[in-house]
Amino acid sequence: MMRNFRINIIVFLIALYCNQALSAEFVYPAVNPNVPNGGLQQLPYRTSDLTIPYGDDPLQFGELWLPESTVQRGLVILVHGGCWSNLYRLDYMRAAGTALSQLGYAVWSVEYRSTGDDGGGWPGTYDDVVSSVNFSKNLSEYGVTSDNIALVGHSAGGHLVTLVGTEHNALEVSLDRVISLAGINKVRDYAEDTSAETGGIMELCQNLLTDFVGASLDEDGSTYDIIDPATKEMHPETYLFVAELDEVVPVSQGDIAGAQKVFIDGAGHSDFAHPGAPAFARLADVLLH
Repeated sequence: MMRNFRINIIVFLIALYCNQALSAEFVYPAVNPNVPNGGLQQLPYRTSDLTIPYGDDPLQFGELWLPESTVQRGLVILVHGGCWSNLYRLDYMRAAGTALSQLGYAVWSVEYRSTGDDGGGWPGTYDDVVSSVNFSKNLSEYGVTSDNIALVGHSAGGHLVTLVGTEHNALEVSLDRVISLAGINKVRDYAEDTSAETGGIMELCQNLLTDFVGASLDEDGSTYDIIDPATKEMHPETYLFVAELDEVVPVSQGDIAGAQKVFIDGAGHSDFAHPGAPAFARLADVLLH
């Protein structure tokens, strides 16, 4: 036990040294709102300090960025989206992880089994996110504080963190706030929404919701109720960010009793994961306060 602890401390110190050496390398110039979907993977980023498994499956791991300051503001647990499908992975959140570490946060960005992966879909995807959140208590071995933990998810990841937040009393860690960024927070409403453009990305995401559940709303309405955060009591510090020009998630997804809606003018679906966008600055402001 003591030997493993010493090894972890050595790894932490090496990572911290490399972290500080690279701290000034990445700058994210301001961009106009409504950034294009699909370009986030091309943004520059600092490689995470550590990659750590939280389970036995190859997809049950997280990337840990240590804070680029001597004063740690807290821990941000990042959950990527992608309509619950394995069409998307955590790579598009790496710039966000880099930027948040530059602001003084430790960042635990988690991968999980998605629809299309063995064990993915409901409930496996949700169980993985819960496991990754509970595992964060072990990050103290690398100098990460358990004070001020924010659980942050984007798109379908927003749905997952909001749902986890409704069960926060059953977690092994204490969440200070839950933040859904363009999240699908009202699952039944999303499945029933008829405003989606035929062949558009929202219609695709609605179809992938059916795949995630394994049935349509008409076929299995009870499961849709189980996975719908809007039917449950919110974590007391829940923030639902919505974007005016989002083509994937309607702004009405931010209207849930017990949660604070944060409306971003002129923003699109991907703005929240782009460190140069005004929407990301608003996220940073909510994290700070």
